Amino acid sequence: VCTVLKPDAILATNTSSLSITRLAASTDRPNRFIGIHFMNPVPVMKLVELVRGIGTDQETFAIAKDFAESIGKTVTVSEDFPAFIVNRILIPMINEAIYTLYEGVGNVEAIDTGMKLGKYVLIGEGVRGSLAKQLIAKCDLQKDREPQKFGIGIKELWQVKYENHRPGLVQH
Repeated sequence: VCTVLKPDAILATNTSSLSITRLAASTDRPNRFIGIHFMNPVPVMKLVELVRGIGTDQETFAIAKDFAESIGKTVTVSEDFPAFIVNRILIPMINEAIYTLYEGVGNVEAIDTGMKLGKYVLIGEGVRGSLAKQLIAKCDLQKDREPQKFGIGIKELWQVKYENHRPGLVQH
């Protein structure tokens, strides 16, 4: 692609998880490469994550930021880490929703309603600090926990639930 682009063309990716630095390294212009992660569905969601690679220059960043804002998006800036900001928080939250269902804490409707109506208030009110401390103490979670502990697939989760337990019950 680079051979047919003007030398000053900016390359951008909408990836939600791939390393911007690694993608940029495969081009002839890592300084003109940036991540512009649009949330889905793009016409509805207002947020865009801008992600610089190690070589992304300030001019490229400024142009990408101006572009995103010119189309009515709110910009947040993420460092080039796996899953960036939104998905890094969202994926464990989805896993916890699955565990909440699996353990019988709530049904699908209750979990969906709780997340739709309660999550923003919880975070916005600043309760997350004390709530997180309570959860960490109760669940014995560590900050440096291994991600694979939270990565059980839905298929495996349901197999465990329905092969080893009656629906809605968890053996302790």
